[in-house]
Amino acid sequence: MISETSTLQQTVDVILAESQLLQAIVIRAEPADLADLPSWLELVAEVEPLFGPMPGFATHVRRGISRETALVVRDPRDAELPESERDGGFPPASRPAAA
Repeated sequence: MISETSTLQQTVDVILAESQLLQAIVIRAEPADLADLPSWLELVAEVEPLFGPMPGFATHVRRGISRETALVVRDPRDAELPESERDGGFPPASRPAAA
């Protein structure tokens, strides 16, 4: 039960403890490195149908990596997220159609 006088943190703690639907994960942004380039390019390939071609993207990412301005967010367990979580939680056959 959430008290009317509970703080925001206390409310969040109760919801996380009782719901089992939410999980708190601490994530952090960190500088990307060249090993991240394939993931960046995969992401671009997924959004190009929506936003159009992105010529020179790999060059821009490499420049950002060298300047340490290209950032990535990693799973804190250093594990790749399952495809179903990367795609908005929808299994491939039931994803909403693109508008």
